[in-house]
Amino acid sequence: MRSKLNSLPIACEIAVLAGVYFIAGKLGLALAFLHPSATAVWLGSGIALAAFLVLGYRVWPGIFLGAFLVNITTAGSMGTSIGIAMGNTLEGLVGAYLVNRNANGRQAFERPQDIFKFAALAGMVSTTVSATFGVTSLSLGGYANWSDYSSIWLTWWLGDAAGDLVVAPLLVLWSANPRLRWTREQILEVTLLLLFLLLISQAVFGELSSTLVNSYPLAYFCVPILVWTAFRFSQRETATATFLLSGIATWGTLLGFGPFARETPNESLLFLQSFMGSTALMAMAFSAVVTERKRAEETHARLAAIVESSDDAIISKRLDGIVTSWNKGAERIFGYAAEEITGKPVAALIPADRQNEGPAIIERLKRGERILHYETVRRRKDGKNIDVSLTISPIKDVKGRIIGASKIARDITERKRAEAAVRESETRFRVMADTAPVLIWMSGPDALWTFFNKPWLEFTGRTLDQELGNGWAEDVHHEDRERCLEIYRSAFDARKEFKMEYRLRRTDGEYRWILNIGGPRYEWDGAFAGYIGSCIDITEDKRVADEIRRLNVELEQRVFERTAQVEASNKELESFSYSVSHDLRAPLRSIDGFSLALLEDCADKLDAKGKDYLRRVRDATQRMARLIDDLLNLARVTREGMRRERVDLSALARSISADLKKTQPDRKVTFAIADGVVANGDAHLLRVALENLLGNAWKFTSRRPRTRIEFGVARQNGTSAYFVRDDGAGFDMTYAGKLFGAFQRLHSNQEFEGTGIGLATVKRVIRRHGGHVWAESAMGKGATFYFTLQPSEGKRHIGATG
Repeated sequence: MRSKLNSLPIACEIAVLAGVYFIAGKLGLALAFLHPSATAVWLGSGIALAAFLVLGYRVWPGIFLGAFLVNITTAGSMGTSIGIAMGNTLEGLVGAYLVNRNANGRQAFERPQDIFKFAALAGMVSTTVSATFGVTSLSLGGYANWSDYSSIWLTWWLGDAAGDLVVAPLLVLWSANPRLRWTREQILEVTLLLLFLLLISQAVFGELSSTLVNSYPLAYFCVPILVWTAFRFSQRETATATFLLSGIATWGTLLGFGPFARETPNESLLFLQSFMGSTALMAMAFSAVVTERKRAEETHARLAAIVESSDDAIISKRLDGIVTSWNKGAERIFGYAAEEITGKPVAALIPADRQNEGPAIIERLKRGERILHYETVRRRKDGKNIDVSLTISPIKDVKGRIIGASKIARDITERKRAEAAVRESETRFRVMADTAPVLIWMSGPDALWTFFNKPWLEFTGRTLDQELGNGWAEDVHHEDRERCLEIYRSAFDARKEFKMEYRLRRTDGEYRWILNIGGPRYEWDGAFAGYIGSCIDITEDKRVADEIRRLNVELEQRVFERTAQVEASNKELESFSYSVSHDLRAPLRSIDGFSLALLEDCADKLDAKGKDYLRRVRDATQRMARLIDDLLNLARVTREGMRRERVDLSALARSISADLKKTQPDRKVTFAIADGVVANGDAHLLRVALENLLGNAWKFTSRRPRTRIEFGVARQNGTSAYFVRDDGAGFDMTYAGKLFGAFQRLHSNQEFEGTGIGLATVKRVIRRHGGHVWAESAMGKGATFYFTLQPSEGKRHIGATG
């Protein structure tokens, strides 16, 4: 129930719970004989208690809603229905709270003591809440006589109590373990168990019982089948068998059969529910005892297996020293088989010079002491002595009296040899460390420093005792001390290497810069032993580094000053450029305006040759103006800083094409601009590049009656590139190397000299964006300019959505 309902939203859980409670309530009230709202068979109490234990207190609206609907559709008023619903809800909440707090919650059926607590708290105490609320509400509302209060209350309470004892365990246990993992033999046994349950139920509560009920106590025949279930299966199956027996017994009793049939149906059900409640309690408690026994046996078997498979010797003996148990590890360590040593004194393992250890250990055990890691020597069967570590604990009987001892012996001979080798190595290490040209130190597993070599002590002028522990920190400069200790402690806790620089006081009082490098060290068996480190004097290195930093600062300052000077010069140059461009444009505009005025005013007086001269003058002045603009753009691209942002190149191209169309509205030019072309770069600089490329396409196709200019994205040499394409006369590819200087375009068999400044500007913009630009053309077939841009932050800079 828990796994399925918990996967639903809370509203669905409440709705499902209300529906289940409503159906169970209607079934229960169908057996209400004393009063329409009081029945001795009430499944709802068990459903509510299980819901609160499994799903939590949050589902209380489902119980309240279900109880209200049951009662409002049965008998009573709105007020009495609300009162009864409140009682039913509070009963489940109180029962769940008491069980969670005092009886191990959902695990209440794991231990006998918790089952009895469950029966007392949920089955007897919490059920008084619903009975009291319900009967009082009916009596106050005039739907029940006060004279019948006690009989109605007893029926109500007993029905709820039986529901808690029979129904709640069934739902809680199945929700905790809903899957069946029976073997084939268990399935057969369950089938036989159900068959016997039906036969016994029929014998006790069926027609056959009517001839025997007065002669024999047939009700007790139900107990063996429940005991069988509890002994062979778990609490879940026991609760299921109890529930099935209760259902069959209720049906037979209502038909007038069985040992609990009385004059009235309500009286019969009261007797039956008392029997089923006590039977359910007995069966569940017995099942818990059996389960605990099985767990204890499994634990004992596991412990026995652990003892037998242990590499350590595990021995038990009496207080007089007689061996009572002997595992495989003891056979391997001491050489005696179990049958050789069991029943004999353990003194056979103790060397002659240590015979006094046995009585001393026994005396400590008699005082209840536990002996841990006692290192001594024991004798093997072959006469060899071995080093062992003993852990000895007293063995007590059920009354707490010490009756023997349990001993674990571990062979530490190899460890002792390794420790001796380590000690010898440490001695050699100390000799070598004292002759080393660096300062060497060691610390123990408690982080305190335990060794300093001779050069260290000579450097600081202090004794070894003064430096041990954390005394060495007194020689560290007070500005560096806390930082150094924090670095050391952090590395020590993480078992990592560390490196730190600090000032250490020399014997003459001068503080010298020290580089200290340390790392963890381990014993032969892998146990953490502390840290080891070495120090070198880096005072001269620090002085050189400081001098280099000073020079770098001076260099950066000079670079900054020079940059400022260059920027100031650039600003002056820019101001001068604009002034010059203004002075140059003024006469050009005058000449262009004068030529245009002559063409307009004297059109009828000038011959074709004169008009052609005036047009050439206008073309020359306009070319000069464009030359000035191109020079200014080229200078601006060189000087300006660049920022990267997402730029809509399609929108820029449409804006530029619209401006071009305004200059010659009568030209028949089709602009095919792809949608969704974007890039990462400087919007202003990219506009300058597109203005030059689209402007060239517009300018060098002016003599064609119809022209098509395209902008978009294409694949070139395995990569995506932006392109501007026209269908003009094109240019000779032998000049491809000069495309971005002075290059030639062919128009109607006439050669045109371009300045190349516009394309030089394009080239500089594209290179500032980390890209490349190139062109393709063929005589009479137009020209295509390609360019790429470097991606920003690893993202693609080319994209087209349409």
